[in-house]
Amino acid sequence: MFAVGYGLQLCLKVLLQLKRLIRQPTRLRRLPFELDTMALGAFLSTFSILFRGVSCILRKAEGKDSQAIALPAGFIAGLSFFFYRGNTIALYFMWKTFQVLYNKGVDAGRLKRVPWASVFFHAFSTAVLFHCAIVEPHNLRPSYWKFLIAVSGGRLVCFVVMRLNP
Repeated sequence: MFAVGYGLQLCLKVLLQLKRLIRQPTRLRRLPFELDTMALGAFLSTFSILFRGVSCILRKAEGKDSQAIALPAGFIAGLSFFFYRGNTIALYFMWKTFQVLYNKGVDAGRLKRVPWASVFFHAFSTAVLFHCAIVEPHNLRPSYWKFLIAVSGGRLVCFVVMRLNP
């Protein structure tokens, strides 16, 4: 997993910094050894090791395999976010967890199947972004701003400007 994460991060860095690397070719030699280049690989490998290790230990301790083992293993594996503090990955994990829990609840008969549930989850997460854009616009990433401006047809900018300058 380290190699996969490291390779992805290195490829992204090379692609995103291509102009700078053409102007400064010596930077290409340092890029693979920078700590932030290794961060995604460290995160993925640590997450995998912690999750699988805790799962294995708990299965051996209980003498059986159970879905309940994944909960403490997942919480402990969350410590791997120390290496890669990406909000995007954390949000992805959170929404995927909600989606998996919903699907398991439907399969177990505890929750009703809602038509278009995936559309609802997407709309809810977009609503959370809109809330953040209104309440704390300085905390929103530029890519999220572009998405929200495109979704709102540019009206979000007018609203935020009016809110900041009454």
